Amino acid sequence: MKQPVRRLAAFGFDYLLIACWAVFVGLVSVATGLHENLDMSSWAGRAGAHLVGFLSLTLPVIAYFALTEGGPKRASLGKRALKLQVEGNRTWLRNIVKFLPWEIAHAAIWWQDAQPFVDPMPPTNMAVSVAAMLIGLAYVASLFVGDGRTPYDRLAGTRVTR
Repeated sequence: MKQPVRRLAAFGFDYLLIACWAVFVGLVSVATGLHENLDMSSWAGRAGAHLVGFLSLTLPVIAYFALTEGGPKRASLGKRALKLQVEGNRTWLRNIVKFLPWEIAHAAIWWQDAQPFVDPMPPTNMAVSVAAMLIGLAYVASLFVGDGRTPYDRLAGTRVTR
């Protein structure tokens, strides 16, 4: 299996873990009634919802990757399964930049003058979401160009190897 495909497969494995974590966070939100206590009609309520989402989903995901890739095995569970590892020490920077488009899309969802997930997304917010998706696609495309290093690997001075 070629390196770009191996990296995508490793991320797919890790993404299953992320999805499980997201389901767990959602179940906790429903079980505790947290989702009912957020006032989505105000900017403060949406900011609170965004903060809760960041602290319960985005930050743990970034920490999972940064800590496992910076740990003794230098690899997330997906990378371990596909015999990959991250060379370099700036794994926090690597993963903050890697997941920045994801968080930008979250911001576009929460920071609008409408009810997120209820009302249609305003055009500006939709454009920001599409731009975030295009950045993610550029990350994927970069795996297949030149030496296969992504922009976040170049910025952090890291490299994924077998």
